[in-house]
Amino acid sequence: MERIQHKQHFETLYDWSIQIEHKLQPVIDRFGYPPFWHRDPDFATLVLTIFEQKVSLASAKAAVVKLKEKIGEITPENILNLSDEELWQCNFSRQKALYTRILANEIVSGNLNLNVLNMQTDEKSSQL
Repeated sequence: MERIQHKQHFETLYDWSIQIEHKLQPVIDRFGYPPFWHRDPDFATLVLTIFEQKVSLASAKAAVVKLKEKIGEITPENILNLSDEELWQCNFSRQKALYTRILANEIVSGNLNLNVLNMQTDEKSSQL
């Protein structure tokens, strides 16, 4: 249900954009709305996002598949149980391994709560 609401909001934003830039209307009329891509707001998505930095989306997805084969579910605890060598075998660079470990540690320690963060308004999140 939440995904449907987000998709409707997405289309509403496009309709609003068309009112501002009328040249978009023929594009929407011909091709329809662009695809609505949705990612769950969780740790696994953040890991994928880290992988996507400076590599192709296909390479990032392949790395995540390799990681899932190694650990099953992508959780902070499962990441922290891997050695540096095991992370590198899953296509992590040293820097990406570092970022992912920092993120995992912040979640495990309770310093970062993704559920609370996901409930914040845009205005409140920008103040953090």
